[in-house]
Amino acid sequence: MIGKNPKTSWKESAYPTIDDSSSVAPTASVIGNVTLGRHINVAPGASIRSDEGERIVIGDESNVQDNVVIHCLKGGEVIIGNKVSLAHCAIVHGPVTIGEGAFVGFGAVVASSRVGPRAFIGHNATVSGVTIDEGRYVAPSTVISSQAQADGLPEVPEDLKGFNAEVVEVNCSLARGYSSMKKD
Repeated sequence: MIGKNPKTSWKESAYPTIDDSSSVAPTASVIGNVTLGRHINVAPGASIRSDEGERIVIGDESNVQDNVVIHCLKGGEVIIGNKVSLAHCAIVHGPVTIGEGAFVGFGAVVASSRVGPRAFIGHNATVSGVTIDEGRYVAPSTVISSQAQADGLPEVPEDLKGFNAEVVEVNCSLARGYSSMKKD
């Protein structure tokens, strides 16, 4: 479903802006003041819902995989940079900013946080109320809930530094393929 959010006492109704080169699966939801950049693949079951918070912006060549949830509290926003991967079943609950080239793994939760460019949030990790610096690594199933923990994070391991680029390449190709099918 692609549609407007309801007008509330704190928010006007708005319709999403989606670049023609992006693809939204028929079973995904994109609601309200959402902007999807170029070559974005939004997979089945994803929910991108700007009905309580302010805007949600997803940058070019990013991907929102199956069953990802993106939402925000009243007054906040979600800004996701270019070439970001949000893997299956991840939850992004704003206010949140995720920098260019970051990876958020399967089932990971990012809430009320800032994630720097090229950071890597491992599968089933939780990041809440902190700032993760550029190029930092949150290991799978780790909970980062204090700034001291976030400040002590290691750099992304060498063997994972190219992983997100591969995921982005695959999903951009999927976005192009699904977009061309809309025209058939």
